[in-house]
Amino acid sequence: VQKSSSRILWAHLALWTVALTYGINYIWAKEVMPLWVEPSAFILIRVLGASFLFLVLRSRAKWNWPDRKDLPRIALCGLFGVAANQLMFFHGLNLTSPINASIIMIISPMLVVLFGVLQKTESVHLRRGIGFFLAAAGALGLILAGGKISSILSHPIGDLLILGNACSYAGYLVLVHPLMKKYKALDVIQWV
Repeated sequence: VQKSSSRILWAHLALWTVALTYGINYIWAKEVMPLWVEPSAFILIRVLGASFLFLVLRSRAKWNWPDRKDLPRIALCGLFGVAANQLMFFHGLNLTSPINASIIMIISPMLVVLFGVLQKTESVHLRRGIGFFLAAAGALGLILAGGKISSILSHPIGDLLILGNACSYAGYLVLVHPLMKKYKALDVIQWV
């Protein structure tokens, strides 16, 4: 029991660290782009860094390979979850404000459910409908409250690229779901 409590604590600390890093990413990336690093170079650094970390992490583990029939889905996950997602996010953030980007990204969970409903892998029920309403009301409130400040620093094309990023990532989450059920999460993320 004590060992499992320790694992849960470490898992929560790891998730908290990811959330904190993700939140700081908007401000930090906006500060370094384009003066120090161009958006595409930023993505290259992230992808190469992640690839290196996966090689180090997996160097002692046995490499697991996916079934041949899953390769097209993995390729689509790479396209939507890494390539299109990252390109649109960093190029969009370069043109818009961190406030606009974070507000637009609020719709990601709603898009995941919408895409899941369209693929008939998700359903909408009362609790989820209430969640949609609350998320939309919160986003609208933030937009109305911060619109004057953030519109000074933003460009509509940047906002559209961030919206495209949210759609791309939502599509990735729907596409990757069957792979996560079939394989270990670390293997899937490594392949993508």
